[in-house]
Amino acid sequence: MARSLAVNSQEARQILATLILEGKVNQRQARLALVRYRKRLTELRSQLALLEGGDGPFPPNRRTERRSSRPARTKRVSPKRRKAMRQQGQYLAAIRSLSVEDRAKVKTIRTEKGFAAAVAEARRLAKAS
Repeated sequence: MARSLAVNSQEARQILATLILEGKVNQRQARLALVRYRKRLTELRSQLALLEGGDGPFPPNRRTERRSSRPARTKRVSPKRRKAMRQQGQYLAAIRSLSVEDRAKVKTIRTEKGFAAAVAEARRLAKAS
């Protein structure tokens, strides 16, 4: 069972400074932890206010919506990158069922003649097996 460490604010600052100097925690991590702590504190205070005031449901409803009001951004993929990803997927699917020796043959074909020839050879070898 973990025991909590009872420290005052000055000792907490010294501990954090030491951890940063030793490279165990960087400043960005410390700032993010502080932001999370303050956010959690705000949430707890608002929940306590609901409980004390008596207005609102008890127990409080859990939030089911996304934490961020902004929609998640999807990275755009260029046509060139999309083609490369499709070729890589076809290549991996084609060699998945091959033996180690056959994979080596297909790999040499890919370096010499390209993906299309390698995929065609891998499919031919898969049918022969």
